Amino acid sequence: MTDADRKRLEEIKTRCEAATEGPWQHEHRRKDDGMYRTEVFDMTGEAIACLAWHPVQHPGGTSTDRAENAAFIAHARADIPWLISLLEALDGLA
Repeated sequence: MTDADRKRLEEIKTRCEAATEGPWQHEHRRKDDGMYRTEVFDMTGEAIACLAWHPVQHPGGTSTDRAENAAFIAHARADIPWLISLLEALDGLA
């Protein structure tokens, strides 16, 4: 791993440690007004992120796209620390 790689890894680690504690979850639902809403929540049920989509206003997307994006965001809270620890172990930093 180069010095630039280590610096970037440290920046990622700092952002990760500053984020709301996990695990995170996501929920996908359709509102009465036709709007699809996918939210990412922390352990206390507080919203971390919300992805909203209306089929009339944004005909190119799908609610599945938003649900997959929310799943990615929610899992990133656990996936990124795991990847960081793996990289540090492989590089002998841990």
